[in-house]
Amino acid sequence: LRQVLEWHEELGGTTSLRALLRHKVSQERIYVSTPKGHVLDLPDGATVLDFAYRVHTEIGHACESGSVDGKPAGLNQILQNSEQVSVEAGTRNGPLRAWAEIELGYATTDRARAKLVSYFRSLSDQHKMRIGRALLAQLADALLLQQQQSDQDRLLADCTVATQLPDSATALLRLGSGELLLFELAQALRTSEPAYFDNFERAVSYTVTASNRDGLLLDITQLLNRLDIALLATTGRVSNGQDQAIITFDISLRDWYQALLVSCHLHLLNGLLEVRKQRRQSVSEGEQEV
Repeated sequence: LRQVLEWHEELGGTTSLRALLRHKVSQERIYVSTPKGHVLDLPDGATVLDFAYRVHTEIGHACESGSVDGKPAGLNQILQNSEQVSVEAGTRNGPLRAWAEIELGYATTDRARAKLVSYFRSLSDQHKMRIGRALLAQLADALLLQQQQSDQDRLLADCTVATQLPDSATALLRLGSGELLLFELAQALRTSEPAYFDNFERAVSYTVTASNRDGLLLDITQLLNRLDIALLATTGRVSNGQDQAIITFDISLRDWYQALLVSCHLHLLNGLLEVRKQRRQSVSEGEQEV
């Protein structure tokens, strides 16, 4: 009960105390071990990132990679009973805000989500607003809106109305702190302003530049397969003396939800340097750029 009360406070009341307590009591548990043989219990469905936060909050915040039974594993890989898990911290200054998005499946435990929201709530208002604007730009990009300031200002105004928040600054602050999730914002906007989501099906070409490493292309194709996104074509090459890989792939998107999912996941790829997108008018209209 003390643990649930602590998490409730760290989440800023965004999740009800009753829901947290019910979730804690009803969860099945799994048991995994560290490389030194220490056994830790986690809720069934926990990920490598959840494990990192179970070990220590600061290890979770700085976590960059992990392995399960000696094999490389993504931070959102779901753990199974009796596996041996290890994580490595990097030099990044703090956690990634996208980890707090439930839809992405990185932080699934109440403990991890509470620590993430607590971290981002502690940032300065200026920092939170920068994060909020970056997330809003990502939503605009996923909705295939023109990246002009006037378009983003209109989107922000519509989002503020959709979430029934008092002003745009409050919307950005709550979005940046993780108290308002990006997918929650998109759902509210869809209910309030459905015109953003009309006739969405179309083909999109992504170009991903990342540090050249084994498994990069496999990570991308497995991601698309997991999200049930149709892959139309793909090419790849290396540059900068073999240090960088440039992978271009065309995909068919059914709706805004797929578009936002793939955009968020691509930005979390290990070693990512840049993501660029060429937008097409529709699947049927082929290669015409807009």
